[in-house]
Amino acid sequence: MSRKCFVDCGAFTGDTCNLFLEHPEVFGVEDPDGYDLYAFEPGKQHWDFHQPERVTLINQAVWVADEQRNYVGGAGNQAATIVIDPEVLRGRPVECVDFDAWLRQFEGYEAVLVKMDIEGAEFPVLERLLETGTLRLITGLFVEFHFNRCADAAERRLALLEGIKRAGVPFREW
Repeated sequence: MSRKCFVDCGAFTGDTCNLFLEHPEVFGVEDPDGYDLYAFEPGKQHWDFHQPERVTLINQAVWVADEQRNYVGGAGNQAATIVIDPEVLRGRPVECVDFDAWLRQFEGYEAVLVKMDIEGAEFPVLERLLETGTLRLITGLFVEFHFNRCADAAERRLALLEGIKRAGVPFREW
């Protein structure tokens, strides 16, 4: 049996996993059966969403290292981030996962779809995936870029888009 997975980075209230299950065609998938689903969301206050049992919830932020980071925002429907300098705004510590290392477990999978809405952390995370070559494991990438969360965002986005294209990874801006 071929293995497939859908990874939601920045799952928030779980709406993207639900969209994948109810309307997989949005992600270029005919049938979501056979996919393992993972949802990264460090904001525990959002974990009360109604999620199918087949989604593995991971209470960590997606990052470039296994470490604790300052988590700022996230009250109510407000987005939160781990990329703001803790000297500027104080938050609460959250555990982060080295997404590059975590993603390597899917080597040999037929399909690895990744949705990334991680409030500015997408820049260093994607740069790391390109640098290590782990990006090649991804068969479908959906990213929301947050220009207000990091310096040189427009230039970094263009460089990332060029790298993603060179790597041959199907991409869509989310």
